[in-house]
Amino acid sequence: MFSYKRLAILFSLICVVLFNEWNLSTLRSDEIPLRNDTTIITADDPSYLRPMERLYEHGSLYTNETEKWRSIIRSPGYGYLYYGALLLVGKEHALSLLKWMQYLLFAFSVGALYYIAAFLFNSKTWALITALLYGCWPVYYGFLPYTLTEAFSPALFIFTYYFVTKGIRSKKQFKWWIIAGVLGGWLILSRPAMGLFMLPLPIIAVLTYQRKLVPAIGVAFLLALPLVSWQVRHKMVLGSFQSLHPIYINEVPGMYRLPHQSLWNLVKSWEHKSASFHSLTGSFWSAANQNKNPEIAIEAFISELPVNVTESIGRSQWEEYLQLLYTAIQAPQNKNLNSFPLKEEMIAAEKAAELKQLYIQSNWFNYAVATPIKVFRELTFHSNLPYYAVQGKYRGNVIIEIMRWVSLMIYSLGILIILSLPLLWALKCKTTLQQLKTQPQFQIVVALVITSFIYLLYLAFFQRGIEERYTTPILWIGLLGVIYLVRNMIQRFRSFKSNH
Repeated sequence: MFSYKRLAILFSLICVVLFNEWNLSTLRSDEIPLRNDTTIITADDPSYLRPMERLYEHGSLYTNETEKWRSIIRSPGYGYLYYGALLLVGKEHALSLLKWMQYLLFAFSVGALYYIAAFLFNSKTWALITALLYGCWPVYYGFLPYTLTEAFSPALFIFTYYFVTKGIRSKKQFKWWIIAGVLGGWLILSRPAMGLFMLPLPIIAVLTYQRKLVPAIGVAFLLALPLVSWQVRHKMVLGSFQSLHPIYINEVPGMYRLPHQSLWNLVKSWEHKSASFHSLTGSFWSAANQNKNPEIAIEAFISELPVNVTESIGRSQWEEYLQLLYTAIQAPQNKNLNSFPLKEEMIAAEKAAELKQLYIQSNWFNYAVATPIKVFRELTFHSNLPYYAVQGKYRGNVIIEIMRWVSLMIYSLGILIILSLPLLWALKCKTTLQQLKTQPQFQIVVALVITSFIYLLYLAFFQRGIEERYTTPILWIGLLGVIYLVRNMIQRFRSFKSNH
């Protein structure tokens, strides 16, 4: 039997495999190394992969005290997918299987998106357009050959709302809500920030079951269980609960300690790119660890700062702070570490906080407005095509350039729609509330858009150091917005034409 959903899945898998394998082939031909000649290498890979490799080889996430603490940097939801691949085919072929699992999960999520779109638009035609565009256009699957949560979390996100949609349409079958809760819990365990997008689920359950609380409590329990269990494990193994993403750990040596954290809190007052920050700090940390001349390292650091930053804070203040930072970086060497920062680290951190206040006093507009706007601009206006073949080797080719510009328009419009809709709803508050009470489709739309809006605000005003991949989980939501806008424009044009 012919099925639009199966058609979308098939075309998606073909496009995903052809485009990503072409990009990987281009990397190989230019002798750019891949991990096991299979996946694209990033700095974050070890924190996802090594704990699971130790679990496979030794039966534990760690084999020594340092590994014990570093094993908690990433919650294990995504790692378990890799661990499953290790169990099935062994370490030699696990990354290859993981990559193909990610290809397949994405393709099947396209079928789930078709179902969601059909529910929201009440149209199989527009649902098929949505699914084919999401599954076939390279904007939406660029991170599938990576070993990052962005290769996995968008599919899991879509599957979760697919089962929520089925739960709304089949009120008597609570099993769909159970599956949604389980998948949502796994998603949170894979990427805790995605918990924001799961918060509306119990509320939707209350509205679906006419304000009965039991279904909502059940869903909330399933969503919270995996991450709570992970925290209980922290308490049992480490003796204390930990933050959701504990990058900075006092118990182990290395760069990611209090001095690095406090410097980042200072630098993101004006800087919005993670890569720029790491470029600024990398050589300074290296100089301190190698005990090179601190005066040269300090001078090199200051020379890389924007002129207005140096002038606002004062060169002497920077020199004093960087000398303290240099000492703090060297402090953990040959010392017993515990849950508290070292004295030298605390002194450097206090000075960094002082410098931040000095900057804000004379540059409050840059801090509160201009830098978040830079983040929004960086998040919104690019093609979102993270392919070496597109951005590197074949850039300038006519076909590639057309693809880049079309991608820019689709991607940017999706982000702008997410940022605009909450403001429009706020202007029509009474109508919005009435629709929320009576229209299940609108409940889904509001849940997705409002959480995406909050997520973007968080990236702009709090995290600030952003990377292209951070918007990957919400790309499908932006696409739904683009399709909705195009559909309405076509309908209005037809209505106008028929009336004239």
